[in-house]
Formats: sequence, C-alpha cells, structure tokens
Amino acid sequence: ALTHYESAMELAKKNEHQGAIAELKLAIAEYPTFTQAFNELGVQYLKLNKLEEANEAFQRALKIDPASFPALINRGIVNVMMKRYGEAVPILRKALKNHEQSAVGHYFLGQALANLGLFDDAEKDLLKALELGKEEMKEAHRILAIIYSAKGSKKRAADELDAYLKLAPTTPDAEKLKDQIRKLRESDP
Repeated sequence: ALTHYESAMELAKKNEHQGAIAELKLAIAEYPTFTQAFNELGVQYLKLNKLEEANEAFQRALKIDPASFPALINRGIVNVMMKRYGEAVPILRKALKNHEQSAVGHYFLGQALANLGLFDDAEKDLLKALELGKEEMKEAHRILAIIYSAKGSKKRAADELDAYLKLAPTTPDAEKLKDQIRKLRESDP
C-alpha cells in the first residue's frame, strides 16, 4: 500500500492526477483504513475539479479518523467550493478547534460565513486569516471589502480593496477595482 501511495505522490508532483488517483485506489484496496490515501485521493479529485468525488474521499477519510485535520480542512474547502456554506461551517469549525493557527481554515470559514450573511463572524475569521497568513491570504481583503460595503462602511471597503491591490497589483480586474475604490471614496464623505 505504501509503495502505491509513494508512487501516487510522485505522479501528483508531475500533475499526473489521473495516474495518482489510480495508484491511490490501489493503495486503498490493499489497506482500506489508509486515511492519508483517502485524503490525498480527495486532493487529486479536487485538482481535477471533481468536487463530489473529492468530498466523498474526504468523508471516507473522516470515517476512519474523525479528527483528521487535513481531511476536515479539505472537506470544508470542497463544501465552500460547492457553495454548501451551511455544511462547510461546522466542518471548518471542528478543524479549527485543535488547529486554530490555520490561516487557510479561517479564510474558508470566513468565506462560508460571509456567504451565509453572518458578516460579524465572517469578519473575525477573515481578519484572523490575514493576521496568520499575511499576504498569502490576500483574497480575504476582497471579501472584507464586500462585507464593509454591505454594512455601509465605504471607506473601510475602499481601504480593503487598496490593501488587496498592493498585494496583487497585476490582478486581471485591477482597473475595475481602482474604479470601484474611487467610487467608494466619493460616496463616503
């Protein structure tokens, strides 16, 4: 099983996701309680944008080890990607319970909460993601801008978009964002 798993990891490094999936399935066939193999199977499906298959693989990993942080965080992420925000929230909260220093966990929890309209909770997690992950979590600035704009705080929304553009000056929608910042600042006397 370990040989198949290691082979899958080598294939994954070369972006040969289908081959990696085949090797992981062989590893699981030999060792049906191989949590890491199920988690990695989910990751490979995720890279192929096969979200349902990824979710199923993460669920199988969690049946073996309900406290597996990688499987919890990945299952939370895939639920956010599938726009199942209500399902994602408890999964991500469980993941963060013992790994509260996960910037990625806070980012996706913040994103899920924001999409559920729970702006105050979302803001806390997005700010925590930025504190822990710094510029790697730059997308949190965009979500915070939406939250602040929805709350009527145009200046804060503009400040968040400014912060985002400083970290991602070559984003494809940079000009659109600059225009949005100008409009936000003009509408907030």
